[in-house]
Amino acid sequence: MRNTLASCLLIGFLVVAASAQLVPQPPKPGVSSSNQAEIDAVLQRYLSAYQHKNFDELLAVWPDLVKEKKECDRIKHHFEDGTLSDEQMTVTPLEVQPTADGAVVRVDRKEKFVKSETTSSLGAGELLGTVMTPTTTVKKRDIKKDDKVWITMHRANGDWTIVSISDKNPLPAARPVI
Repeated sequence: MRNTLASCLLIGFLVVAASAQLVPQPPKPGVSSSNQAEIDAVLQRYLSAYQHKNFDELLAVWPDLVKEKKECDRIKHHFEDGTLSDEQMTVTPLEVQPTADGAVVRVDRKEKFVKSETTSSLGAGELLGTVMTPTTTVKKRDIKKDDKVWITMHRANGDWTIVSISDKNPLPAARPVI
């Protein structure tokens, strides 16, 4: 049960479908309004892929995902998991840091879904010990995740794509002036 919960939370960290929403924010300093619109479009495509549970759609916006085997396998499993329902995700951009070939966007990602767990057992029937009656129990648990992640995006040939998503800032921290 513990492993199942841990797996669900880990998968929940990566995914959500059914209802996806990008919460628009005003343009950030240092980012042109056209770049901001393109960044928002990439985030919307990311959310749309989860909403449709479409792995090919996800790879179109995040082609480097195939290089991250563990994460790739987790997402595929999540998309195929029939025990998940009522999925919702919102992504709110908090900060955009331009880079030489793109941007790093820190976002607040909120996810929630219902995980159904079915257990079956045999119980004694009317005549104790002679007739075994199968019993099925379905437990539904609400899974919620609220985290901050950094989405690294690159722009090549006019197209923006996601390079990586991490719970750690991929940019070096500014060094204090002494």
